Amino acid sequence: MESTDIIIIGAGLTGLCLAQTLTQENKDFLVLEGRERIGGRIKTIETNDGTAVEMGATWFFPNFQNLYSLMNNFDIELTEQFMRGHSFYQSNSHTPPRKVYSQDGDGMYRIKGGTNEIVNTLYNNIEERKVLLSHAVTEIRQVEDGLQVFSKGKVFKC
Repeated sequence: MESTDIIIIGAGLTGLCLAQTLTQENKDFLVLEGRERIGGRIKTIETNDGTAVEMGATWFFPNFQNLYSLMNNFDIELTEQFMRGHSFYQSNSHTPPRKVYSQDGDGMYRIKGGTNEIVNTLYNNIEERKVLLSHAVTEIRQVEDGLQVFSKGKVFKC
């Protein structure tokens, strides 16, 4: 049974931010991520010509103050969202796309290089051995001296 002080479930933005904070505080932790990749809802793919295409979280708005502060700490840059004219917008897979018109970017921005820049930067500042991919949590048990977290036939204790 592997033991650590803290177990973080999920290597999305929140999980990686917490891992980054715990790294800075020299705390013992482990991140268990169910998927084979980091990022959670953040996923950027690259086309053959190198264009970043967002498959998850897409835009950055100026009122995201905590995220903006995090990005500044890591020198992650923004670029203005180009949206002049008509475009199609689909809010979810259960509704049809609708045609929208915009005069300008309406205060919307994108992260240069894609939103993956944020999670990749966080991940690269954490010891690789502390983030276990393809480790979906199947059960959590409270025991007398903490928790037991079950994943991939292993038991992790915190």
